[in-house]
Amino acid sequence: MADKYQENNLIFCQKNVKAIDNSNLTRRFRSLADANGYEDLRFHDLRHTHASLMLIAGEQLHVVQQRLGHEKPSTTADIYGHAIPGQ
Repeated sequence: MADKYQENNLIFCQKNVKAIDNSNLTRRFRSLADANGYEDLRFHDLRHTHASLMLIAGEQLHVVQQRLGHEKPSTTADIYGHAIPGQ
């Protein structure tokens, strides 16, 4: 399969190395979460966990803001201020 791989900046892809349809990813995630006792966990919650852990670990706000694609650092601070040490 490595010989068929095409760099498309994807985090997840299908076996045929094409992008996964959002609804298929959500459905598969939901199935795995439910089967492992995480009935209330949403795929989007992983984004929040990632951002919070970065900030708790001391990553700079502007780095997290860029990673999340927020236009302004203030947006990131408004949402994740609780995870910024000293706030």
